[in-house]
Amino acid sequence: MARYEVLVAEDETLLALEIGAVLASCASCEAVTCTTIEQAHEAARRPLAFAVLDVNVIGGRTFELARTLQEMGVPLAFLSGGSAQDVPESLKGEPFLQKPFAEQDLKKAFFAALKQTKDRQAAAVV
Repeated sequence: MARYEVLVAEDETLLALEIGAVLASCASCEAVTCTTIEQAHEAARRPLAFAVLDVNVIGGRTFELARTLQEMGVPLAFLSGGSAQDVPESLKGEPFLQKPFAEQDLKKAFFAALKQTKDRQAAAVV
């Protein structure tokens, strides 16, 4: 079974751990949890399969990080207590999960991200 590394940028530590546990329950995942924007940018240098980003973490918003992840080809989902309206237009295509979130919605976003990555890799081979 493949092992996936997942970035969780969430300033509520217990929630970050819960997100990591949900993802680990549906795949062999190791969650890299970050509570600050600086930690999240550092963690983004790792080979990531997926990222879950709270819009607001300690030190700022995660929109610049999301754009960097997009450029790197890392699928992501926003998870926030705020509104999807807060997301810039260039990032509106990314999944947005509202807090409190349903586990099935997070799992669905994760599996869709894995499929997107596999499809992109298959297209690159052809």
